[in-house]
Amino acid sequence: MTLRIQISPDDGSVNLPDLALVLGPGLKQIFAETLAKYSKGTLDHGNGYSRSSFHGFILEGMSCGIALGFLQDILTKIHFGVALLNMEM
Repeated sequence: MTLRIQISPDDGSVNLPDLALVLGPGLKQIFAETLAKYSKGTLDHGNGYSRSSFHGFILEGMSCGIALGFLQDILTKIHFGVALLNMEM
């Protein structure tokens, strides 16, 4: 199963409508539980910062992965990786 991602131009929040989940500032555990089956792993830096990676998303029709950065278990960063298959460079 792939999941749609929508980004709000109003507040920058990320909506995962297939999971009824909106990503914004929040607790790490909520995201870990909701996205568990899409997890690629978590890296804990030991200084209060950790990064969790997930795959199996679709952004504007292209395969996408996301990485969520947490500081003291609060979401502070969202990184997207999109596979640009069959694109001319």
